[in-house]
Amino acid sequence: MSKSNKFGDEFRQYSLLGQKLSKKLEYLPDYACNTNALKLVVLDVYLEGLDPQKVPKELVEGVKKIRLLMKRQGEAKWIMRADILTNLALKVGQSQKRFDPEAE
Repeated sequence: MSKSNKFGDEFRQYSLLGQKLSKKLEYLPDYACNTNALKLVVLDVYLEGLDPQKVPKELVEGVKKIRLLMKRQGEAKWIMRADILTNLALKVGQSQKRFDPEAE
């Protein structure tokens, strides 16, 4: 097996693993590439602990808005710190093939 084939196979395995994990734990993509990931965890656990029967709807909606703000701010801060090629790729759009583990 050539060295480039081995690298491609390893990259493919890591990509599949990441996709499977993010399918299983649906909140994970929000934490990836986000400088506010730890704050999002706190807000998520707080929201999970709220009883919709006992807490005013306005409070829940307010916390969800704060979470969205923290998520987007963290993504923006991460992008600001990323290298120029990453920023260019984000600007241009997705060009990498996405692996479908169920098609395997």
